[in-house]
Amino acid sequence: MAKAEDALKRQGCRYLIVKTLSETADYEPYERTRKFYKSAGFEELVTLTEMWSPENPCLIMIKSLGAGAMGAGGPQPNGA
Repeated sequence: MAKAEDALKRQGCRYLIVKTLSETADYEPYERTRKFYKSAGFEELVTLTEMWSPENPCLIMIKSLGAGAMGAGGPQPNGA
């Protein structure tokens, strides 16, 4: 995962976002999925019932790729 994150940083990405089933659905296979993402540094951002359905609530998780991902040497926003 570190190699992918480094490549994304070089391309100017500042965050990674994943979607998975929320813990409110209480479905064991996705407990392991959420644990994996948390161990990789992702944090829970928001649960949306309107994205998929109330029976399949979507948990959006986010991971910062670190300060300065848009900094010196990398791509600049708006072509600057």
